[in-house]
Parts: sequence; C-alpha cells; structure tokens
Amino acid sequence: MSQFGEILDVVALKTMKMRGQAFIAFQDINSATNALRCMQGFPFYDKPLRIQYAKTDSHAIAKQKGTYVDRTVQGKQVPEPAELKKTKKKSSKDKTSQSSIQGNLLSGIASGSMLQNLVSNALSSPASYTSASQSSARQVDQPPNQILFLTNLPAETNEMMLSMLFNQFPGFKEVRLVPGRHDIAFVEFENEVLSAAAKDALQVYLRIHKSKQVLPRAKSLSVKVMIPLGSGGHTFEMFRLIQNLSEKFRPRIYVLADTDSLSEQKAKSFEEALPSKSATESYIIEKIPRSREVGQSWLSTIFTTLRACIIALHLVLKHKPDLIVCNGPGTCVPLCGAAFLLHVLGWKQIKIVYVESICRVKTMSLSGKILYHLADRFFVQWPGLKEKYPRAKYIGKLI
Repeated sequence: MSQFGEILDVVALKTMKMRGQAFIAFQDINSATNALRCMQGFPFYDKPLRIQYAKTDSHAIAKQKGTYVDRTVQGKQVPEPAELKKTKKKSSKDKTSQSSIQGNLLSGIASGSMLQNLVSNALSSPASYTSASQSSARQVDQPPNQILFLTNLPAETNEMMLSMLFNQFPGFKEVRLVPGRHDIAFVEFENEVLSAAAKDALQVYLRIHKSKQVLPRAKSLSVKVMIPLGSGGHTFEMFRLIQNLSEKFRPRIYVLADTDSLSEQKAKSFEEALPSKSATESYIIEKIPRSREVGQSWLSTIFTTLRACIIALHLVLKHKPDLIVCNGPGTCVPLCGAAFLLHVLGWKQIKIVYVESICRVKTMSLSGKILYHLADRFFVQWPGLKEKYPRAKYIGKLI
C-alpha cells in the first residue's frame, strides 16, 4: 500500500530500449490519477519525473479482469493476430508523434523556454519572443498541477528573481530550487486553479508583447533596490549578502543613519571595488535620523521615531524602489513601514525581503519581530528560528 493507493505490480527492465522507464500498476484508476498529478515533475535523482498513463492494461490488471492471455507457449512467442499488430504499429506512430509535440512540457507546467524568455524579459536581457510563442503554440492539454516545473532557466536565475516574478499572482506559496541544478526550479501555488491562472497570464503577457513587436530597453528591465544599512555587524552582513547580486538590481539606494559615517565609507568602498564600470554611477547614499539613540529616554523616542518615519516616507516616495532588502538595522523599520503604507494605499507595490542576522540563533531581533508579517519574503539562517516562526524560510547560511 502506497500513499496514493494499493500497488499491484512494478515492472522495470534493464534493456537499452526500456532504460530509465518503469511501469507501476495500481488497483484502480483513481489511485493512478492521484499519483500522476502529485508526482508529475517530482525531482528523482536530479531529474523531473515524466508520468503518463499506460496504453494497455498490465498483466496484473488483465488477470483481475479475466482478459489475460499468455503469449508464451513452451518458451516460444505466440504470434499476434494481424489486427493486433496493425493496432500496435499505429499506436507506436502516435506515440512518436506525441513525443515530438510534447517536448519538455509536463502537466500543469509552464514551458521551459517560455519561462526562460519571460525571466530574461523581466529581470535580464531582451530575448526572442518568437521562440516563446512557438513553444506555447506547441503546448498540449495536460492535467493541471499546483506545482509548476520550470526548465531551461538561465544561469543567473536565483530564488529572489523567481519569487518577484510569481509573487504578483494570487495563491503563490514558494519557489524551490534544486541544489546543483541552476536550470530547473519548482513554483508551488495553493491549488491547481491558481497555478494554471499564473501560467496562462504569463503566456498572454508574451503574446501581447509579440503582437506589439516592441522589445523593452535594458533600462526598463532593471530592479531599483533600497538597502538600509546599520552600524556594526549589520553593514558587514549586508555587503556579504549582496556581493554576488546581479547588476540588473540597479540603481541601489543605500539608506543609513545620519550619524553613521562608517557605513557610508563602507558603501562607497564596496561599490568602487565592483568590476562593473557603471557601478559607481548607479548607486545613491541617503541618510535618515535614528529612531532612537542609545540611552535615549522612551518619552523623547516618540518624537524622534515620528520624525524618522516622515523622512523615510519622503525617501520612499522620492525613489520609488521596486525592492527593499534588509537584515535588521533600526533604519529598516520606518522604510519598510513606508513601503507597506504605499502598498495599502495602492500607489506602488514594493517587495520587502528580510534576512535575519546570522547572530540570531534562538530569538529574532526586534526589527525582525516587527517586520515578520510585513515582509514578502522572510529568511532565517538557523533552523531553530524556522520552528518558532513557521512563516520564515530557512535555506541555510546566507553569508
């Protein structure tokens, strides 16, 4: 008995023709259908499973139905009727034709080449819309699945890029990357209906752009990032986090406390050390007053915090970032609050990605507790925090 139902038989042959294939016979069609939908695209030995219904009944099923015919008599193959041979030859041709059409499309799964173009269009460089539309035109109807399997992803694709791409669709849950395989990923939605809606919306997006014959310029493909910096370890950790960030995430707006001269020097040194010649021209340093100084009374903190929030709102309105990446300094709270306010008012949807400091092993920082429910993506670097805060995502040490 498996999680999907009773299994009658498993057949796997080592011949060259049948290598990499297996036949699993379930007790009933409902169990087989459930297994097909749930396991379609599941990574098995670093490769996604491709599952289809068998064209004929297995021996185990045939014996149950009473239609089983033993084709061997004393070790010799019983000749098949002429009509059965014709049927098998025709089904073989149909199978070859179907495999050539189906390509690498799976049930409920977006075309790999289509997604590659989409990611390139959204976060990378202009791509060929023709190949995307041709790929989508070849798509065949398949049973829906709540998990989309993405293939042929470019090498620079990461979880943040895919999360920003799919987070705009309702029901989005998470992106899962396969260790050691940059070219494939899994995107999970709450149900099959929402995943199908996201896939269809992306296909419509590509068709519209192809019909207009307009390729966006490289500037429109950039992601404006706001990065709050804090004194001490926060700044060091932040630069470790973004040191391999793609140049598509430009311009970068560094926001630091007005009394934090050390972080300002670190930001300038970090940008000037980058190999990109245009890096020094695509970053801005802004300053914001601290919400509370060390040793400041709580009564006066009310007024300084209010002042910091007003200036933070001004900076967010001034730069209108697409993304805020923070790791817990006090300066990030008013900035994320201002971004959330703009989202509530419907002015602009600014994504917030929060990475808790690696120093936080058992408890979260005050900033983390405040932004836990505001951040679009919340990462922790210790598994113990994941157990306490289930909304957080643990993917190991990030620095």
